Amino acid sequence: MHMRSMAAAAFTAALGATFACNKAGGGEEERACSAAQAMQALEIRGTSLAAKQIALTFDDGPGPRTPELSTYLEARGIRAAFFVNGQMIGDASVLAKLVADGHFIANHTQTHRSLTGRSTGLGRMNDADVVSEITQTDALIAPYVTHERWLFRPPFGDYDAQTYAVVAASPMNKYVGPIGWDIGDHMGPAQAADWDCWKPESDGVVKTPAECADLYAKEIDTVGRGIVLLHDPYFIDDDPAKGGTVDLVKLLVPALEAKGYAFVRVDEVPAIAELLPPIPPSTADGGSDASIANASSADASAPASGGSSALVDPCR
Repeated sequence: MHMRSMAAAAFTAALGATFACNKAGGGEEERACSAAQAMQALEIRGTSLAAKQIALTFDDGPGPRTPELSTYLEARGIRAAFFVNGQMIGDASVLAKLVADGHFIANHTQTHRSLTGRSTGLGRMNDADVVSEITQTDALIAPYVTHERWLFRPPFGDYDAQTYAVVAASPMNKYVGPIGWDIGDHMGPAQAADWDCWKPESDGVVKTPAECADLYAKEIDTVGRGIVLLHDPYFIDDDPAKGGTVDLVKLLVPALEAKGYAFVRVDEVPAIAELLPPIPPSTADGGSDASIANASSADASAPASGGSSALVDPCR
């Protein structure tokens, strides 16, 4: 069957499956086995969070200071999500560290090309390449994705009905997404985007980490809750020694804690969590799966069978 014909059929099927799963009332285990985990037609944001709850997400990495960032967040009891580009992974031991520190590994495609062409003006990708972009990174991150909880964020947030239909018709429909954001989209008098702080396109002025952190804090105070977009491999002049997002985070986190903000991992956002399989009770604190991290570190080139975790599958 041609990809577009498959996509059209899958669009209706996926919507029906999602509706049926949302209607099911048989508890967490039944929900986990009822095909609720699937790509969505519209992006999911953090509006279902309670007031003063935020989820930190980091795109486009890993970068040279990602391990340092991971250690810092873990020491403060904060679990973040890292939407990685496959081409950036290099030494996969950094993914093992992220998982061991309690963070979440998610898919941000292989090369960070716009799937629709909206943000780059280069034209949309063909259907096969859209699936390939997700599939390549899927193979790299599979050993580090625990409990079959797969999340996807498209580069630039570029996503539309055709992209949805194409992905829904493919094996990559196992992903929940697209995961959007509420904070960190662009620069303004009381808001910021970290990439624009370091490579200014809006006002031509490079911000210091303190200035950028202050703008993020103002936006968070205005919005009150949500998913925060950041980029762990970005720095002033592309020089990690000159400061950048890692330094911003080290200033922002204490300021938010002092104001009473609580940090949740993005898979704990209610609108996202309801689409994912539950975490087994043995690790129900939602944190790391050190056994998977250690095993993956020992053999980073060998994905788990079918991309599944080594833990008990609640559907089997």
